[in-house]
Amino acid sequence: QEADAVKRKKWIRHIVGVCLVILVVLIWVSASNLMQYIFIDQDFDKPFFLTYLDTGLFAVHLIGFAFRADWRAELVQLLDDWWHRRPTDAPTDATAPVDDPLLPASPPTPPPVVALDDDADTVQRQDGD
Repeated sequence: QEADAVKRKKWIRHIVGVCLVILVVLIWVSASNLMQYIFIDQDFDKPFFLTYLDTGLFAVHLIGFAFRADWRAELVQLLDDWWHRRPTDAPTDATAPVDDPLLPASPPTPPPVVALDDDADTVQRQDGD
């Protein structure tokens, strides 16, 4: 019965996700039609104002942070982890596994340069520093 509840929860989340994608599509199409109406039918030739307004409306989704404590906690944890990251946290060995994709992996060590003497009988190894 617990497995059924998990499946039902996943199904509901899937349906909600699909509905949200459809909602986003409707919003984008509506916004496009509204912009066309404003520019062409109403002869409103102030594109910078409309760009400012559209960009400002991207912040509307942030209202969710006022109502969802788990969103705020996740953001605070992410910012705290990022803020306290030190450059020494990056692995120094190129073969070491990288735990954090935000940290740059150290470059691989280049292979040694091998040079042949004029005789071609002896090989000298030169370090690439």
